[in-house]
Amino acid sequence: MFEPDVPCYVQPLADEADGVSPARRPPLAYDAYLARGALHLEFDVPGVPRDRLRVRLESHVLVVEAERVLAEGARIDPLISGRPHGSARRRLLLGDACDVDRLEASLEAGVLSIRVPLVRSRPTRQVPVREPSATPPAPRERVPAGEVPSGA
Repeated sequence: MFEPDVPCYVQPLADEADGVSPARRPPLAYDAYLARGALHLEFDVPGVPRDRLRVRLESHVLVVEAERVLAEGARIDPLISGRPHGSARRRLLLGDACDVDRLEASLEAGVLSIRVPLVRSRPTRQVPVREPSATPPAPRERVPAGEVPSGA
């Protein structure tokens, strides 16, 4: 149910389930909570070394990727592999109340912690509605994808 007075801080993207089904565990289990003026996200990544974690921001979409590899080598002969291995990813849409420019991440005891400070509410801004122009605007120059428009 949509509640317009409640700010949206974080939302899993639609292409990734956020529940545990009997057939499949969700990628990168996490908790999200608010504390001390920030959104806190904690991801379970036991056994994943720091160099196998990637945290990136695509506008307001937080992408967390982790990879756990099975021990390999000339003198290693795995007998049982009971832990999940391979890559996992989680994409979360961070709300406008999140100050994504000040996002911080740390790893301790198999938990990736991400802190996103919250911004104070922005004032409402009135947008003027103008009368249509008497002369139509000049047609835009068509520029093929990947090229820079002339005069730019």
